[in-house]
Amino acid sequence: MSQPTFTSDWFTHNIPAWEATIIPHLRQINGAKILEIGAFEGRSTIWFLQNFPSATLTTIDPWDYTDGAHEGTYDLFNANIRQYANRVTVIRGKSQLARAFPAETFDLVYIDGDHHSSAVIHDAVISFEVLKTGGLLVFDDYQGGDKSIKYPKPAIDLFHLAYGDRNKVQLISDTYQRIYKKIAA
Repeated sequence: MSQPTFTSDWFTHNIPAWEATIIPHLRQINGAKILEIGAFEGRSTIWFLQNFPSATLTTIDPWDYTDGAHEGTYDLFNANIRQYANRVTVIRGKSQLARAFPAETFDLVYIDGDHHSSAVIHDAVISFEVLKTGGLLVFDDYQGGDKSIKYPKPAIDLFHLAYGDRNKVQLISDTYQRIYKKIAA
């Protein structure tokens, strides 16, 4: 069993908040279903699969990096998750493909795809629909970036207003990431 290879670490700093929120939540669910929007090299994918041995995970990512620096990321992702391949469904494409899942399919949805606000709000609305009542919705990089529409924060704030004010979600962690619990459909 070979060790995964990663070129960067944008994930490890989230583990303390995840240990306080995600682990207690998902440990109560045998056979948890997780949706990950944006996977890059699979660091968070592997964390989920290692910490929840009965979980299955669906990941959606286009792996269409055009900057030249991340060529081969799709192949690296697949190599990294090889030992868990029987528990992972990989969808290479845009996050809109999550619309194909029935309502209330997933116990947790992790949004870490396109970071532009227009994409994040789109992902949030779709994710809310496919998230089970009682499930967790995790937004990455709430505290990252310059707070412009090129970053997730404005979209996450709008989601909070639109769904929190209607008592559909409850904010349960507000660190670098924001984690919500869906309390009503």
